[in-house]
Amino acid sequence: RLLAAAAQRCALGCASEDENDADAWLTLTIDTVTVIVGSNARQCDAEPTLDALGAAQKAAPKRSRPSVSSLAANLAQIARAQDAPALEAALTWHLGENANYCAGEYAWVADTDGALVAAAADRAEPDEEAAPGPSCAAAARNPSLDSSVTTLQRILMTSPDFATRCAAVQALTTVAVRSGEPFRLRCYAALRGLQRAASADPAAAAGPPALAHEIDAAVTMLDHAYRAKERFAAMLADNGSDPSGWNPGTLAEVTGRSEVVTEMASRTCFLPRSKYLPLGPSSAPFIDRFKEMQGADRVADAAVAAAKLMGQEAEKAAAQRRRRANLVSTAANAFRRKGFAAKERRQHQQQHELAPSQATASGGHGLEGMLM
Repeated sequence: RLLAAAAQRCALGCASEDENDADAWLTLTIDTVTVIVGSNARQCDAEPTLDALGAAQKAAPKRSRPSVSSLAANLAQIARAQDAPALEAALTWHLGENANYCAGEYAWVADTDGALVAAAADRAEPDEEAAPGPSCAAAARNPSLDSSVTTLQRILMTSPDFATRCAAVQALTTVAVRSGEPFRLRCYAALRGLQRAASADPAAAAGPPALAHEIDAAVTMLDHAYRAKERFAAMLADNGSDPSGWNPGTLAEVTGRSEVVTEMASRTCFLPRSKYLPLGPSSAPFIDRFKEMQGADRVADAAVAAAKLMGQEAEKAAAQRRRRANLVSTAANAFRRKGFAAKERRQHQQQHELAPSQATASGGHGLEGMLM
């Protein structure tokens, strides 16, 4: 009842046109919800807690939305401290689902591939100096999203609850899909690191195989996205930035890869398919050029061909990873055998050095006995 009342009062108080008044009501709501949940998190149901967060998020002025993400992160920490795993899992999901909205940054809004376009332009025209892309300063530009990603990484790596870790995997995947760099790379690194740990030691996944399945699905989708973007960067460098100079086959490949990755990403979370460009905003002119030349109904055919090509690339990458893993395992076993052999030699040498001294000592005692 207290959480429901806080949500209603926040919706009424933040309806003021004065942003300062709305901020004051938001601050009061945040403090109130923190006290209510902190008093006894185990008695707080997830639904009214998320309703209070949703009301605060909806009513908050744009400049104050990051404080709602901070509230969700703080409540998740309280739930962990007071052993309320169901509440922590719900808050983890909420944080991942709303992190981009509160931070005000989406991959389809910001120019997240400015560095890619600059690099291609610089290679095409060496005399012109390429401007650095904005993605290199993304963490400093948006500390709210950076803090949300850090919180989700910490929950994924440290939570003892299986459901909470599953929620963290889903949340990190959602943020990765909706964000540009370097936030996408940070989410990918956390998921890939846990995948490697689980492959080396199944107990490291800390749960049934379902968690490994979720991680594998997320990493596979992001692998396809990164390979598609790398391929597009190589095509830009080879063919230039003018779509009219590209042949229909290369345009079809760009369009097909973009469509396949978009389809995979939309299965993870909601995305505006008409605006989402997984290869970056600079791919839009090439996709439009393909549709003008071939027609929008040929996009599905291009996606089928691109999916086959991407599957072959994934199999090749997996074979390379297995080969590297085998090389590392072989080297580790050889080093281990070498260490065991060296240890045996040292032991044998010590025994050999000890034997004459023992014989001498034994002989001395016998002579001493005879003289006595």
